[in-house]
Amino acid sequence: MAIFTCHAQLDPRVEKLEQLYWEQGAFAEIHTLAESYSDYIELAENPLNECVIDLYKSMSEIHMSINSDETISRLQSLPNTISGLIGASSRYEGLALMAQAKYHTGRNPSLAVELGNKALEILQTVCPDKVELALAKAIVGYAYLFNGDGVTSEQLLTSSIELLKACDACDTWINSMAYAHRSGAYIAIRKGDPAFDDINKSLEFFKDKEVDRTLFQHMVLIYGMAVYVNTSCGLCDNAITVGLSFIDACNNLGMENIVEYGNTLQNIGGAYLLKKDQKTGLDYYYQAKAHYEKYGYTDSESYRMLIRNINQLKK
Repeated sequence: MAIFTCHAQLDPRVEKLEQLYWEQGAFAEIHTLAESYSDYIELAENPLNECVIDLYKSMSEIHMSINSDETISRLQSLPNTISGLIGASSRYEGLALMAQAKYHTGRNPSLAVELGNKALEILQTVCPDKVELALAKAIVGYAYLFNGDGVTSEQLLTSSIELLKACDACDTWINSMAYAHRSGAYIAIRKGDPAFDDINKSLEFFKDKEVDRTLFQHMVLIYGMAVYVNTSCGLCDNAITVGLSFIDACNNLGMENIVEYGNTLQNIGGAYLLKKDQKTGLDYYYQAKAHYEKYGYTDSESYRMLIRNINQLKK
């Protein structure tokens, strides 16, 4: 059963991008297909096909932490282009704004919140009972968390989880992500027990599933949040164990370039510092710094926080 709304005028090949995104979250496959579609001249005969291909290509890049100026430039032009084709405040315009919000969450949280609220306003109108709105609430809720508003974050994420349940979409990557995001919100508002409950609910999605590259892309967030939750609650050894297992998995799959790799190195360093092992903690901080700089993640709040922490420790 499809859990999303699909535009009737799209070519079936473009509709496949929708299915792969909403039902599987197969970001790498979506990206490969979207790039290959540039060779199909007949798809370009319908400008909407091109817009939707660009949209899902961009969203897949954001999920895979592909740090590209081209990505955000493409996304920024999409709302106006889409409006010109099918009118203002459409589902696709809402999704483009949602994707922009996700892109800016770790870079400019206040802008992410602003864009996210515009997306919510549109999607609340055009698909109020659909999984698209649930995902947007999860993404905007996470943006509020980065923007320092844990209360609003928790409220939006709870609303997302409730809507996913109403959509019969509990066994989905989106639901797993929403629970993981909410665990971070609970930590922000000092509710440790619910945070642990949410991490466990998030992990339930992976039970009895074979871990392939697609599934691991969703595990990235969960591992990172598990490290964060454990560290925040003072369970430093647990955090280090989870973090190192994530680093090993990234190395085995050739995914050392993702931003979460650097984030995890930073979180492991923080756990060692809480254990009063400043030497090892700083070593992981410098590994994280090298990672951010090597792969172009210096324009992010995670990098800025890391530099502040390193400078503070050097005093």
